[in-house]
Amino acid sequence: MPAKSLVENLSAEFDSGRYDDTYRSELLELIQAKAEGAPLPEQREEEAQVVDLMQALRESVERTQKARGSRRAS
Repeated sequence: MPAKSLVENLSAEFDSGRYDDTYRSELLELIQAKAEGAPLPEQREEEAQVVDLMQALRESVERTQKARGSRRAS
């Protein structure tokens, strides 16, 4: 099972300090700008990307296996 293998390879202590909430900070910037009277920026249209999820999962499992193997060898 590739998903189970991926989860096992990525299992580690969670460190929330490694992650930034960019959505929250960008939203707060927009709110502050609007409160100061600035106009909201125009919404941009983004093209959807089609991703082969199974291929992405396989590649991710391979990367994590290699990374975990090199950490164990150290």
